[in-house]
Amino acid sequence: MKFSTRKSIRRQTPNTMAFGIEQKFGAVLLNQENKNLKPKEKEVEKEDKVKQKLLDEIGIIKNEVLDWLLPEDAIAEGSEKEFEKWQLELIKKETRALETFFGSNVEVSKLPAKVTVEKIKYWEEIGMKLHYLPPIEMTAEKEFPGWKKKPENFFYKAIKDKSITADSAQLSGNWVLIDSRAKPKYKGMYNKDILGPAIKDLRAKGVIRDFEVKDSRFNISADELAKPEVIAVFVKALNIDSKDLRLPREVEANFISNAYYPEWGETNTSEWTQDEYAGGNRLYSGCSDVGGLSSVNYRLSDNHYSNIGFRLLVVFSNN
Repeated sequence: MKFSTRKSIRRQTPNTMAFGIEQKFGAVLLNQENKNLKPKEKEVEKEDKVKQKLLDEIGIIKNEVLDWLLPEDAIAEGSEKEFEKWQLELIKKETRALETFFGSNVEVSKLPAKVTVEKIKYWEEIGMKLHYLPPIEMTAEKEFPGWKKKPENFFYKAIKDKSITADSAQLSGNWVLIDSRAKPKYKGMYNKDILGPAIKDLRAKGVIRDFEVKDSRFNISADELAKPEVIAVFVKALNIDSKDLRLPREVEANFISNAYYPEWGETNTSEWTQDEYAGGNRLYSGCSDVGGLSSVNYRLSDNHYSNIGFRLLVVFSNN
C-alpha cells in the first residue's frame, strides 16, 4: 500500500473507517470555505489547491482501504463459491427433472470447465438455458413416464432404412445450451430474438435469402444455416466456440421439448433439425397441425419455407 494506515484502521469496521476519513477531511474543507466570504483572487486559488489536495488524499486512502478489504484473490474466491453453489443447484434441478421424465435415477455430470459465472449470467439474459442429455437411446419400444409425445414412426423407419444415421435416436451424455424461446405461430416472431439483428444484417449482405420480415428466423434454408459466415455471427451473439454450435438433432429436440418445453409443439410452425436425410434433404419437426412434438418429416435442405424456423443448440464436450 502507498500509505501505512493498516495498523491504525484495522481495529475499526470498514464503515467506520470510510466515515471517519470523510468526516475528518470534510471538517477541514468546511473550515477552509468559511474563512473568507469574499476572498481575493490569489486566496481563492490557494484555497482551491488545498481543497483539491485534501480531496485527492481522501480518494487515495479510500481506494487503499477497499484494496485491503477486497483483494483480487478474495473476489475470485467469491466468484468460485458462487459458481459451485449455482452448479449444485442446477445439478439437483436437472436430476429431479430427469428422474421425473425417465422414472428412475439418472446421474448428472458436472458442468464443463468452459462454462463460467460470467457466461451463465449472459446466457440467462438472452434466453439460453443449460440442460443435461443423459446417454440414453430413445428407441421406439421404450416407455418413460415423461415421454408423452414420441417421434412418429416415420423417424424410426428412416433409421431402419438408413435414410438417417444409425445413432439418430441416441442422446449424447453432454451438457447443452438450448434456446428456450417459444416457437411462434405462422408469421410470428421469436420473442426478444438475440439473433434478429444478425439475421437482418446477413439478409442485407445477401448471405441468406431476403424475406419480407428482415429479422425473422423463417424462410432460411438449412444449407444457409450451415454457412461459415452465418455460424460466425451466431457464435459472436452467443459468446461460444464455433465447434460447439449446431442445430438440435430430432431426438434432442423431442426429448428437451417433452421434458422441459412441451409448448414448443403447440404452434403451427416447424423447425429445422441437424439430421440429414437421404437425397439432399433435412428433417424438420414440431408443427401442431400434424402431431406437434411427434411431428417429423423431411424437405430439401437448400429450399426456403416460410413456416420452418430454427433454434440453436450448443453441445459442450465432457472434460
